Amino acid sequence: MKIVTIFNEELKPYKNGVLQFLNDFHLSGETIYSGTRNILKQKAVKDKKFVIKYFKKPHFINQLAYKYFRESKAKRSYLYAQKLLSLGIGTPKPVAYRNKFTWFGLEKSYYVSEYQTHDLTFRELPAMEDINKRNQILFEFVKFTHLMHENGVHFLDHSPGNTLIEERDGKFYFYLVDLNRMKFESLTRQQCIQNFARLTQDVEIIKVMSLAYAELIHEDKKIIHQRFSNAVQDFFEAKRKKRALKNKIKFWKKIH
Repeated sequence: MKIVTIFNEELKPYKNGVLQFLNDFHLSGETIYSGTRNILKQKAVKDKKFVIKYFKKPHFINQLAYKYFRESKAKRSYLYAQKLLSLGIGTPKPVAYRNKFTWFGLEKSYYVSEYQTHDLTFRELPAMEDINKRNQILFEFVKFTHLMHENGVHFLDHSPGNTLIEERDGKFYFYLVDLNRMKFESLTRQQCIQNFARLTQDVEIIKVMSLAYAELIHEDKKIIHQRFSNAVQDFFEAKRKKRALKNKIKFWKKIH
């Protein structure tokens, strides 16, 4: 087995502890998420806390692809985080990544970042009781996303759980996580609007975001609101059809 580990030397005082955490990942650390495709754990090293995202073994085609044709999810996460920070876009500081290869292809990969303090994620905004505060966060979030687009960042997983929100001294700061699906390209206006679509179906949230966006780009508020609403409807309808098709395939497999 070949193991490739890249470490951010800006954090050299923590290197031994972080590498030990990587080595002992499956035996140590506090699990903060465990899913079918990845596991997240956190652990303190000296005076800092670090998070490791473990990407589970890909299917056999991707094992080959990640060895010979594409960068692993862990490496992409590390490189994209560096790129975002260079553009002034918030994300937890990248620390390291590790790829484990067999003779056949990529078996496992890990991405390490600093733990980012935060108060909530976008997912919690629809239930927020303080409407004025919620709307302030939404306006700032739209500005943040607009800055991202203006810098040629197309975050393909711009979804409710992938933006951490921190409040400091009455201001709100945003940090992107789950970075491995991202493109750096010029976006059309429609692509920018569509990039908001997967965040929510809440009509009030959509209305506030579309208003904020219309003000930023100096376009008609009613037209932009309609374009936002259409993009959301199209996205969730396509998602519903995809889920229905998957359920049909599963049912067909069961009866055969």
